[in-house]
Amino acid sequence: MKIERIKRIDHLIRLAATGGPDELAEKLQVSRMTIFRDLVEMKKSGSPIKYSHFNNSYIYTKAGKFYVGFLKEDS
Repeated sequence: MKIERIKRIDHLIRLAATGGPDELAEKLQVSRMTIFRDLVEMKKSGSPIKYSHFNNSYIYTKAGKFYVGFLKEDS
């Protein structure tokens, strides 16, 4: 499921353990293009993602966490 995959990508980014796009695609058992599409979606949602050659991983340039879910309004 896409939401679960994005949660896994977020977790790996916070650990600086994604590897490059091919390695991340292999870890998640999806295509490289799927990884690129997911990263674009995350970036469009405000995630400050970049690839770090030093870490050999995608990273967040600001501390934070990607959130996917439903927030109940108080009545």
